[in-house]
Amino acid sequence: MEQAAAFVTTHDAAVDAVAREATRTVALMETGTFGNRNVDFAAALFDALGTLGIAYVPDPNNPYETISGTPKAVDTVSYPRETLKRRTGDCDDTSVLLAALLGNVGIRTELVDVPGHLFVLASTGLHERNRLALGLDESRYSVHDEELWIPIETTALGKGFPEAWKSGMDSYSSWASRDRVALVDITDAQSRYAPAELPGSAEVPQLDGKAFEARLTRDLGVLATWRSDFMESRYKDTRQGLETTPAALNEVAHMYFFAGKMDEARQALEQALAKEPGSPAILNNLGDVEAAQGELAKAADRYSQALATDKSDSGVWLNLGLARYAAGDSTGSDKALAWGIELSGGYEAACALLGLPVGETSTREGTKKMSAEEARQLLKEALRKVPAGSSRPPANTMSKPSEPARRWTSRIAAGRGADRVELSDLLYWKK
Repeated sequence: MEQAAAFVTTHDAAVDAVAREATRTVALMETGTFGNRNVDFAAALFDALGTLGIAYVPDPNNPYETISGTPKAVDTVSYPRETLKRRTGDCDDTSVLLAALLGNVGIRTELVDVPGHLFVLASTGLHERNRLALGLDESRYSVHDEELWIPIETTALGKGFPEAWKSGMDSYSSWASRDRVALVDITDAQSRYAPAELPGSAEVPQLDGKAFEARLTRDLGVLATWRSDFMESRYKDTRQGLETTPAALNEVAHMYFFAGKMDEARQALEQALAKEPGSPAILNNLGDVEAAQGELAKAADRYSQALATDKSDSGVWLNLGLARYAAGDSTGSDKALAWGIELSGGYEAACALLGLPVGETSTREGTKKMSAEEARQLLKEALRKVPAGSSRPPANTMSKPSEPARRWTSRIAAGRGADRVELSDLLYWKK
């Protein structure tokens, strides 16, 4: 089914119109979002299709289960604009439509081909080391290419996004356990099967905004319940050892950190530090919390204290470099980052430690948020300015800032670029 990627017309006018309207609604919501950009957008796009009345209807003449193994199977796939106009489609039509919408807003997507069926796998944008940021049980997502992914079953268009997610995960897990899952990376496949530019103008469907927002709010509420149930269960297990174990406090702080509850994270870590003074892990993690709250000088001091005990931890050096960069200390940043890269084993290893994809992607201008590409460029510039093996570990002091401190906001960006990250998303958490 690699050829199906040619039908994923991400930039089609009809696809673009639906994607813009749906994601604009969720981006402007003051409360009630899930908190992960990709999940919020995926829910919005899926619910937009449900609101439009797009329905799964098996093709009676060429059911997917009978033609999926034949060379001509791709001939039965409809373009997204055709499915939007017709308001019906089988599993391959609706999967291609959803993949086009997800791709339009920068969400990495793959097609899941299992015996007799096709559905979608969407990236959360989270590195597997940051799985606590999703705040869900591991049975609700898949780990693939070091990222967390959610399967989405498009045959459940009328049942809401949570049911589509649950059904997709059930199907994915079942077939994966039997080694019967084939994945098609759409971006990779389109390098061989380029999407067509369709002639004529597309018919743009009109979305009932009130009905759509009500559906989306309901579904995001279900996802919030999933998260709260998981967090409550996880906290209960962890709290059993709170009185005696700094490691348990560190675990709780980690979950608070990813939930954006920095005051609670700081309180747990301060309790842990009182039990284990001088712990490099706790000092580093306190630095992460302070950096996330904009207290960059304090964060740099914490990282320096951690390094005074253990100079070999590459992740702490990288954190120190990021904090110095954010504070406007480019010189100090370069030295710390270069040392962190060398200790980690090279550029790619450093990217992995920070949860950064190695690949290069474009970014949008005009945002206060750091981009993943900016972080990658920081690492590359550090390597260029301070070649590996050319220096001893830098002094753990802040230089005078050579440029204004950079500020990163804590909200999901309203723009649709997928490469935005928080400073807190990059920082290495020491376990």
